[in-house]
Amino acid sequence: MPRTSTSPPGLGRDFWLYRLGQLASVIGDSCNKLALAWWILDETGSAATMATIVAPVTFVQLLLIPLFGPIGDRFSRKQVALLGDAWRLGTALLLGIMALRGYFNLPLIVVVSLLHGVGSALFMSVSQSIIPQLVSRENVEIAIQKDQAIMPLGTILGGVVGGGVVSWLGPAGALLIDAGTYFVATAATASIVAVTKVQSAESADRQLYSVRAWFQELKEGVRVVTSIPIELGVAVLAGLLNLAIAPLDISLAYFVKEAQNQPAWMLGLLETSMSVGAILGAMALGTVQRWVRRSTVVFIGLAASGVAIMVLPWARGVVLPSLMLLVFGMAVIAANIPLKSQTTLAMPDAFRSRAVSVRIFIGAIAAPAGIAVTGWLIATFGLEMTLVVSGGAVLALSFAVFLIPNYRVFFDADAAVTSRFYVEHYPAAFSGRGDEDSARNRGVMETHE
Repeated sequence: MPRTSTSPPGLGRDFWLYRLGQLASVIGDSCNKLALAWWILDETGSAATMATIVAPVTFVQLLLIPLFGPIGDRFSRKQVALLGDAWRLGTALLLGIMALRGYFNLPLIVVVSLLHGVGSALFMSVSQSIIPQLVSRENVEIAIQKDQAIMPLGTILGGVVGGGVVSWLGPAGALLIDAGTYFVATAATASIVAVTKVQSAESADRQLYSVRAWFQELKEGVRVVTSIPIELGVAVLAGLLNLAIAPLDISLAYFVKEAQNQPAWMLGLLETSMSVGAILGAMALGTVQRWVRRSTVVFIGLAASGVAIMVLPWARGVVLPSLMLLVFGMAVIAANIPLKSQTTLAMPDAFRSRAVSVRIFIGAIAAPAGIAVTGWLIATFGLEMTLVVSGGAVLALSFAVFLIPNYRVFFDADAAVTSRFYVEHYPAAFSGRGDEDSARNRGVMETHE
């Protein structure tokens, strides 16, 4: 029978403070992206110059996320998130002051942007693992639904705010507003009262946290992900899906300008359609799961997103392409939320930041390769064939979910069963070495009793 659910009680003050802060920072990031691009184009007239900033920042941020993972399992996740927010407040403020004073120094902008990426990686290393500490176990999935709606909402609002501010106050104004949003995020995170420190880390605090200890904990995180077939399966599947979907970003601009002969506002409309779809998908997921099993929702979501990409090249005009990308946004978020919520809840708290960070790294590392070959694919095979191959790959990969061991049992389980699933089915994954690791492993068991 399909799984049923009831409406959960409120998610609580701490969760909404956390999400309010991050909504503000997402809006600010959209302002930052637009303002930085406008500033560089004003000074250099070269769009290619943006690559000298975007490429290294993206690479460094992706590389640092798993390296910061052990910090979230050793120290208070609130404090780690707070440091990430405050760090980015400083770098955003510095960029704003440089633009305000008319000081354009490309190497310095690259350095500050890299430092900004360090703060983002630090925050992202705990951004998902902190959620189960802010809400009750039964509310983790609904909390992640709300969490996933924040990004597209912030992107939409940020595009509107950023465009208006850059037009009115110039890049400097938008960059200073970005700093202001991080001030809001820092204040909101600082106001969280929940205890976000892992219980098993209390005894570890009495020992000096050395590079050797950090490296050992990093290896533990990798071992946990690779020792649990569900974790490894979800991470590898996410990597392959991101590789397959990656061409869509670049293909959209080509689709609007070359294939459709539409103005630039059409590209903005299509990107907005994806974001609106993601918001609608997150809002509707709870209702859908009253009638459809969670495991089936994941499969249908992945399959539908692949079909939407395949159909896009033949969608003409304004309405049909927007509708396809609306469906794409809804389908992707419908699959993504259950994947995130179940794996996050099942991972013992003592390992959660490390495991999530490693999974994010595995899932995202292949995407740049997909982006890199998109131009060659379009030039060689044409836009239609590129999107058909991209969507067809996503559709084919949707069937791969059934290859994940215990797929239906795990993803259809309720919160109580899910929270104990990894510890009960894969206890060897959490077996430590030495007295300290054994103590931390005992903490894992105590957390899940």
